[in-house]
Amino acid sequence: MGVCERLLTLQGAIGRAVFLSGERGDSWVRVVGAEDVKERLRTIFTPKDLSLYVGAVQLKQALDAGDEWTVQIASEKVRPWMADFAEFPTLVLEVDTANKRASLKRTGVNRRYSGFVNYSRLIANMFERARLVMLFSEKDGRFLPALYCPDWKTAAFVVTFTGRVRVCANPKCNAPFIPSTDKEHYCTPAHGVAYRVARSRWRAKQAAEEKKQKQKTAGKSLS
Repeated sequence: MGVCERLLTLQGAIGRAVFLSGERGDSWVRVVGAEDVKERLRTIFTPKDLSLYVGAVQLKQALDAGDEWTVQIASEKVRPWMADFAEFPTLVLEVDTANKRASLKRTGVNRRYSGFVNYSRLIANMFERARLVMLFSEKDGRFLPALYCPDWKTAAFVVTFTGRVRVCANPKCNAPFIPSTDKEHYCTPAHGVAYRVARSRWRAKQAAEEKKQKQKTAGKSLS
C-alpha cells in the first residue's frame, strides 16, 4: 500500500483516480516515500510542531520496546498539544491490621497505560485527514490500494507510523533517520550506548525508590 499526495502538476505522477467527492476529472498523485519525508521535515513542520512529531514517534517506539523511561520523556513532549492528556494513577493497597481497614493509595502515574491512551488519541487526530482509496497505477496498469494524504503533515505522520521513518531512541538526540533493519533504533551506535547507560541509572533509582516505598508501607501495616 502506498502513501499518496495530490499533485498540481504531472511531474513524478504514478497514477490517477477520481476519489475526492464532488470532483470532476482525474486526480493525479505521486507516492510519498521515507526519503521525501526525511528531506522535508524542516519545511513540513515549524520548530514548535517538530517537537510534536518527534515526541509522537519516540512515544510509539518506547511503547513498542516497553521502555518506561522514554515513555515518560516522550509523553511530556506531546503534552502541550493534547487538551485531553491522560494520566492514570498507580495504586498500592495499604492494610491497617490494628483497625481492620484497607485503602488504596496513589503512588504515582501508570506511565505505560497513560502513554498508550495518549498515543492512541494523538495518532487518531493526526490520521484524521488520511483516506483509504483505490489508485489506478499507470505503471502497473491496475488498481492498487493507497492512503491519500491531502497535505505534507498528514503524509509525514502516515509514512512514519507505517515504520519507514524513525527518530533516534535517545531522547537527547531527536534526529530522524531511515533504518536499514528492523532492529535499528538509534541514528548512531554511540547514541545507543549513551542512552542505555542513562536508562540503567534511572532504573536503579526507580528500584531504590520502590523498595523504600514498600518498606514504608510494610511498617504501617505492622504498627
